[in-house]
Amino acid sequence: MKVIFMGTPDFSVGTLEALVEAGHEVVLAVTQPDKPKGRGGKMQYTPVKEAALARDIPVYQPKKIREPECIEELKKYNADIMVVIAFGQILPKEILEMTPYGCINVHASLLPKYRGAAPIQWAVLDGEEKTGITTMYMEKGLVSVITPTYNCAKFIGETIESVQKQTYQQWEMIIVDDCSTDNTKEIVDKYIKEDSRIKYFCLENNSGAAVARTKAMELANGEYMAFLDSDDIWPEEKLKKQLAFMKKHDVAFSCTAYEQIDENGKSLNKIIKTVPKADYNRVLLDCPVGNSTVMYNVEKMGKFEVPNIRKRNDDALWLQMLKKEKYIYGMRSVLMKYRIRQNSISSNKFKVIKYHWILYRDIEHLSIARSVFHIAYWCVIKLLKIK
Repeated sequence: MKVIFMGTPDFSVGTLEALVEAGHEVVLAVTQPDKPKGRGGKMQYTPVKEAALARDIPVYQPKKIREPECIEELKKYNADIMVVIAFGQILPKEILEMTPYGCINVHASLLPKYRGAAPIQWAVLDGEEKTGITTMYMEKGLVSVITPTYNCAKFIGETIESVQKQTYQQWEMIIVDDCSTDNTKEIVDKYIKEDSRIKYFCLENNSGAAVARTKAMELANGEYMAFLDSDDIWPEEKLKKQLAFMKKHDVAFSCTAYEQIDENGKSLNKIIKTVPKADYNRVLLDCPVGNSTVMYNVEKMGKFEVPNIRKRNDDALWLQMLKKEKYIYGMRSVLMKYRIRQNSISSNKFKVIKYHWILYRDIEHLSIARSVFHIAYWCVIKLLKIK
């Protein structure tokens, strides 16, 4: 078979050699760019590059494999299959579907353990008595989890772990920090060391959740995006069930019901239901969408910039998206736990009214009369504790 091989470190070399010895035609070796090493800063080849050149195999070293010119370069080789081992970059749909037999990935652990970087080293450090490798077929369907954060050190570990426990494991988690002053970064770093799917980015200035959320969306690579605030929690079946719902019904934009919990994670015995489907006017009237329940298909809808208001920017985003996609579809399943925190902005109803006004007047450009109507409607709902 004609094989495109993708890998970078020493661990990858053995499989490259085995493919050649088995009589397969390795038409191209794709590896990370060379890096300077030592005091002199001399550029050093990756182990895969050295092994490939020794066997007269062409080498390709793209900085970003997702770029259109990189994808076109790979197409030139008309390979039958791709074999990927510790390459170091996430492959887009165009590459996963490029060859007749798809992509095979070899990972140096018994998954789901040690899915991230340095799995062999972590198995040794943790004193594992048994380890191995996992060979799997790579499919499209990467979900980018969008998580803005600010001073959430108390909760973010539990949030990250709820993503790691998902039965659907093809995800990346993009955490954008709005210049936290607590130890959020130190906590996130501990998880990053064990799981390379978690990415952390810190804004240069404290700019608000909207800017942090927009930055995370810019960095996302997934076919889908799912939103998760840094103090909320997902049950293990969340991604699997919601993706299945969206694919079964050919839905591009969806949300689910959710449960409220207190600051300590204790259930408040209150389930917030959603509606079967909602259009722009329905969401504008009384948004039935829980932020950390939303998932959408990026390939169908594209990327968006979150309107830059401090509060209700999530509602503003859904309204923006509903100008492109007619409906957001709701699932009855309870697939999120929403944490009620005493000192959060959303707990201060008077401040929230101010942001509602900004949303209606400055973002959506509603008339004064209509804006007053919507705020009055919201106040009635809160007074009657309907939602």
